[in-house]
Amino acid sequence: MKKKIGVLVLVIALIISYPSTLLLNSFQTSFAFGLTITVTDAGDAGPNTLRDAISTANGSANNVLITFDPGITTITLDSSLPYISIEDGSITIDGGNHVTIVKSFGGAGYGFKIGNELPVNNSTGNSIRNLELDGFENGIILYGDNNRVENVIVSGPMVASACSNLGQHGISTVRRNTDDVVNNTISNNTVTCYRKGIFLQNPSGTIVSGNTVPRNTSTVALTGSQVFNDVNPCFV
Repeated sequence: MKKKIGVLVLVIALIISYPSTLLLNSFQTSFAFGLTITVTDAGDAGPNTLRDAISTANGSANNVLITFDPGITTITLDSSLPYISIEDGSITIDGGNHVTIVKSFGGAGYGFKIGNELPVNNSTGNSIRNLELDGFENGIILYGDNNRVENVIVSGPMVASACSNLGQHGISTVRRNTDDVVNNTISNNTVTCYRKGIFLQNPSGTIVSGNTVPRNTSTVALTGSQVFNDVNPCFV
Protein backbone atom coordinates (compact mmCIF):
# COMPACT_ATOMS: atom_id res chain seq x y z
CA MET A 1 0.00 0.00 0.00
CA LYS A 2 2.79 2.45 0.93
CA LYS A 3 4.49 1.71 -2.39
CA LYS A 4 1.30 2.48 -4.33
CA ILE A 5 0.83 5.73 -2.44
CA GLY A 6 4.43 6.67 -3.15
CA VAL A 7 3.97 6.07 -6.90
CA LEU A 8 0.76 8.12 -6.90
CA VAL A 9 2.48 11.02 -5.16
CA LEU A 10 5.32 10.88 -7.72
CA VAL A 11 2.88 10.95 -10.66
CA ILE A 12 1.03 13.94 -9.21
CA ALA A 13 4.32 15.76 -8.63
CA LEU A 14 5.39 15.17 -12.25
CA ILE A 15 2.08 16.51 -13.57
CA ILE A 16 2.34 19.62 -11.42
CA SER A 17 5.95 20.26 -12.43
CA TYR A 18 5.39 19.64 -16.18
CA PRO A 19 5.71 22.94 -18.06
CA SER A 20 2.22 24.36 -18.54
CA THR A 21 3.12 25.86 -21.91
CA LEU A 22 4.04 22.44 -23.29
CA LEU A 23 0.76 21.03 -22.07
CA LEU A 24 -1.16 23.87 -23.64
CA ASN A 25 0.60 23.51 -26.97
CA SER A 26 0.17 19.72 -27.03
CA PHE A 27 -3.57 20.17 -26.53
CA GLN A 28 -3.88 22.33 -29.64
CA THR A 29 -3.89 19.40 -32.05
CA SER A 30 -5.66 16.81 -29.88
CA PHE A 31 -9.19 17.57 -31.06
CA ALA A 32 -11.16 15.95 -33.89
CA PHE A 33 -12.37 17.98 -36.85
CA GLY A 34 -16.12 18.43 -37.04
CA LEU A 35 -16.03 20.01 -40.51
CA THR A 36 -13.67 19.70 -43.48
CA ILE A 37 -13.70 22.29 -46.28
CA THR A 38 -11.75 21.59 -49.48
CA VAL A 39 -10.66 24.55 -51.60
CA THR A 40 -11.31 23.60 -55.23
CA ASP A 41 -11.08 27.04 -56.89
CA ALA A 42 -7.72 28.85 -57.12
CA GLY A 43 -9.38 32.22 -57.68
CA ASP A 44 -9.18 35.22 -55.37
CA ALA A 45 -12.85 35.20 -54.40
CA GLY A 46 -16.10 33.35 -54.94
CA PRO A 47 -17.47 29.93 -54.05
CA ASN A 48 -14.96 27.20 -53.14
CA THR A 49 -12.01 29.64 -52.88
CA LEU A 50 -9.73 30.00 -49.88
CA ARG A 51 -11.36 33.34 -49.04
CA ASP A 52 -14.76 31.67 -49.05
CA ALA A 53 -13.49 28.76 -46.96
CA ILE A 54 -12.12 31.05 -44.22
CA SER A 55 -15.34 33.08 -44.12
CA THR A 56 -17.40 29.89 -43.82
CA ALA A 57 -15.11 28.45 -41.15
CA ASN A 58 -15.20 31.69 -39.12
CA GLY A 59 -18.96 31.29 -38.76
CA SER A 60 -18.72 27.67 -37.61
CA ALA A 61 -18.91 26.27 -34.08
CA ASN A 62 -16.79 23.28 -35.14
CA ASN A 63 -13.09 22.53 -35.30
CA VAL A 64 -12.64 23.11 -39.04
CA LEU A 65 -9.99 21.66 -41.36
CA ILE A 66 -9.35 23.57 -44.61
CA THR A 67 -7.53 21.54 -47.27
CA PHE A 68 -6.80 22.07 -50.97
CA ASP A 69 -7.59 20.05 -54.07
CA PRO A 70 -4.37 18.40 -55.31
CA GLY A 71 -4.68 20.31 -58.59
CA ILE A 72 -4.31 23.68 -56.85
CA THR A 73 -0.70 24.82 -56.68
CA THR A 74 -0.93 28.65 -56.75
CA ILE A 75 -3.51 31.07 -55.36
CA THR A 76 -3.07 34.74 -56.32
CA LEU A 77 -4.73 37.25 -54.01
CA ASP A 78 -6.03 40.70 -54.99
CA SER A 79 -6.45 41.72 -51.33
CA SER A 80 -5.68 40.37 -47.87
CA LEU A 81 -7.68 37.37 -46.68
CA PRO A 82 -10.24 37.76 -43.90
CA TYR A 83 -8.62 37.27 -40.51
CA ILE A 84 -9.35 34.10 -38.56
CA SER A 85 -11.91 35.11 -35.95
CA ILE A 86 -13.56 31.82 -34.95
CA GLU A 87 -14.27 31.71 -31.21
CA ASP A 88 -16.43 28.59 -30.60
CA GLY A 89 -14.12 26.23 -32.50
CA SER A 90 -10.81 26.37 -34.37
CA ILE A 91 -9.45 26.48 -37.92
CA THR A 92 -6.55 24.45 -39.31
CA ILE A 93 -5.33 25.43 -42.78
CA ASP A 94 -3.19 22.66 -44.29
CA GLY A 95 -1.62 23.31 -47.69
CA GLY A 96 -0.47 19.72 -48.12
CA ASN A 97 2.98 21.01 -49.20
CA HIS A 98 1.71 21.88 -52.69
CA VAL A 99 0.09 25.33 -52.34
CA THR A 100 1.73 28.76 -52.76
CA ILE A 101 -0.29 31.89 -51.93
CA VAL A 102 0.92 34.96 -53.81
CA LYS A 103 0.26 38.68 -53.15
CA SER A 104 -0.60 40.58 -56.33
CA PHE A 105 -2.00 43.81 -54.87
CA GLY A 106 -0.19 47.04 -54.07
CA GLY A 107 0.50 48.49 -50.65
CA ALA A 108 0.79 46.71 -47.34
CA GLY A 109 -0.98 43.44 -46.71
CA TYR A 110 -0.70 40.17 -44.85
CA GLY A 111 -0.92 36.50 -45.77
CA PHE A 112 -2.76 35.22 -42.70
CA LYS A 113 -3.92 36.92 -39.53
CA ILE A 114 -5.20 35.00 -36.51
CA GLY A 115 -7.23 37.14 -34.14
CA ASN A 116 -7.29 40.93 -34.26
CA GLU A 117 -6.09 43.97 -32.32
CA LEU A 118 -9.11 46.26 -32.71
CA PRO A 119 -11.84 45.19 -32.48
CA VAL A 120 -10.17 42.75 -30.08
CA ASN A 121 -10.44 39.12 -31.11
CA ASN A 122 -8.55 36.32 -29.33
CA SER A 123 -9.03 33.34 -31.62
CA THR A 124 -7.29 30.30 -30.10
CA GLY A 125 -6.26 26.77 -31.04
CA ASN A 126 -5.78 27.49 -34.77
CA SER A 127 -3.05 26.12 -37.03
CA ILE A 128 -1.44 27.12 -40.34
CA ARG A 129 0.86 24.52 -41.86
CA ASN A 130 2.45 23.00 -44.95
CA LEU A 131 2.15 25.90 -47.42
CA GLU A 132 4.06 28.86 -48.88
CA LEU A 133 3.42 32.61 -48.79
CA ASP A 134 5.06 34.88 -51.36
CA GLY A 135 5.44 38.68 -51.48
CA PHE A 136 3.48 39.82 -48.42
CA GLU A 137 4.56 42.83 -46.35
CA ASN A 138 3.65 40.78 -43.27
CA GLY A 139 3.46 37.02 -43.67
CA ILE A 140 1.55 35.69 -40.66
CA ILE A 141 0.36 37.81 -37.72
CA LEU A 142 -0.78 36.18 -34.48
CA TYR A 143 -3.06 38.26 -32.27
CA GLY A 144 -4.52 35.13 -30.66
CA ASP A 145 -3.21 32.79 -27.97
CA ASN A 146 -2.29 29.10 -28.21
CA ASN A 147 -1.98 28.89 -32.02
CA ARG A 148 0.53 27.09 -34.23
CA VAL A 149 2.51 27.98 -37.39
CA GLU A 150 4.41 24.97 -38.70
CA ASN A 151 6.31 24.03 -41.85
CA VAL A 152 5.48 27.26 -43.68
CA ILE A 153 7.76 29.05 -46.18
CA VAL A 154 7.33 32.83 -45.96
CA SER A 155 9.06 35.00 -48.58
CA GLY A 156 8.91 38.79 -48.68
CA PRO A 157 8.94 41.03 -51.78
CA MET A 158 11.46 39.90 -54.40
CA VAL A 159 12.60 41.07 -57.83
CA ALA A 160 14.80 38.90 -60.05
CA SER A 161 15.29 36.42 -57.20
CA ALA A 162 16.72 39.14 -54.92
CA CYS A 163 15.16 40.76 -51.86
CA SER A 164 14.36 44.18 -53.28
CA ASN A 165 12.06 45.80 -50.73
CA LEU A 166 12.12 44.00 -47.40
CA GLY A 167 8.82 43.21 -45.73
CA GLN A 168 8.22 44.05 -42.08
CA HIS A 169 7.67 40.76 -40.23
CA GLY A 170 7.66 37.23 -41.60
CA ILE A 171 5.88 35.66 -38.63
CA SER A 172 4.89 37.79 -35.64
CA THR A 173 3.00 37.82 -32.37
CA VAL A 174 1.49 41.24 -31.66
CA ARG A 175 -0.46 42.52 -28.65
CA ARG A 176 -4.25 42.64 -28.77
CA ASN A 177 -4.69 46.27 -27.80
CA THR A 178 -2.88 46.06 -24.42
CA ASP A 179 -3.05 42.27 -23.90
CA ASP A 180 0.05 40.13 -24.48
CA VAL A 181 -0.23 37.21 -26.91
CA VAL A 182 0.85 33.97 -25.23
CA ASN A 183 1.53 30.24 -25.64
CA ASN A 184 1.91 30.07 -29.43
CA THR A 185 4.15 27.62 -31.30
CA ILE A 186 6.31 28.69 -34.29
CA SER A 187 8.32 25.74 -35.57
CA ASN A 188 10.11 24.38 -38.65
CA ASN A 189 9.39 27.41 -40.84
CA THR A 190 11.60 29.17 -43.41
CA VAL A 191 11.41 32.97 -43.56
CA THR A 192 13.29 35.19 -46.04
CA CYS A 193 13.32 38.83 -47.21
CA TYR A 194 12.02 40.46 -44.02
CA ARG A 195 13.47 43.12 -41.74
CA LYS A 196 12.50 40.91 -38.81
CA GLY A 197 11.98 37.30 -39.75
CA ILE A 198 10.24 36.28 -36.52
CA PHE A 199 9.05 39.09 -34.27
CA LEU A 200 7.71 38.39 -30.77
CA GLN A 201 6.09 41.24 -28.87
CA ASN A 202 6.38 40.36 -25.17
CA PRO A 203 5.43 36.70 -25.74
CA SER A 204 4.88 34.56 -22.67
CA GLY A 205 5.20 30.83 -23.17
CA THR A 206 5.71 30.99 -26.95
CA ILE A 207 7.75 28.09 -28.35
CA VAL A 208 10.10 28.93 -31.25
CA SER A 209 12.10 26.01 -32.62
CA GLY A 210 13.68 24.60 -35.77
CA ASN A 211 13.15 27.69 -37.93
CA THR A 212 15.47 28.90 -40.69
CA VAL A 213 15.45 32.69 -40.88
CA PRO A 214 18.12 34.28 -43.08
CA ARG A 215 17.76 38.07 -43.14
CA ASN A 216 18.53 39.09 -46.73
CA THR A 217 18.99 42.18 -48.84
CA SER A 218 19.91 42.34 -52.50
CA THR A 219 23.59 42.53 -51.62
CA VAL A 220 23.96 41.06 -48.10
CA ALA A 221 22.84 37.72 -46.71
CA LEU A 222 22.99 37.02 -42.98
CA THR A 223 22.18 33.46 -42.02
CA GLY A 224 20.96 32.06 -38.73
CA SER A 225 17.68 31.50 -36.96
CA GLN A 226 17.02 35.14 -36.09
CA VAL A 227 14.25 35.99 -33.67
CA PHE A 228 13.53 39.56 -32.60
CA ASN A 229 11.69 40.77 -29.54
CA ASP A 230 10.92 44.25 -28.24
CA VAL A 231 14.46 44.71 -26.92
CA ASN A 232 17.11 42.70 -28.73
CA PRO A 233 17.55 40.18 -31.53
CA CYS A 234 18.49 36.73 -30.38
CA PHE A 235 19.46 33.48 -32.05
CA VAL A 236 17.77 30.15 -31.32
